[in-house]
Amino acid sequence: MTALQLQRERTQSGYGSTIDGIKWEAETVTHEIIPDQGWVMTVDVETQEKAA
Repeated sequence: MTALQLQRERTQSGYGSTIDGIKWEAETVTHEIIPDQGWVMTVDVETQEKAA
């Protein structure tokens, strides 16, 4: 696999061009742990269209 193919594979989510065309940057990540039930993870993100 070439470096270009590897880069493309890393940047394609499998959800289509609508998702892959957006730059996603996490601003905050919060975990709320609930004993005996599990946890909730909340991610606040900033999005921006990628340059063509």
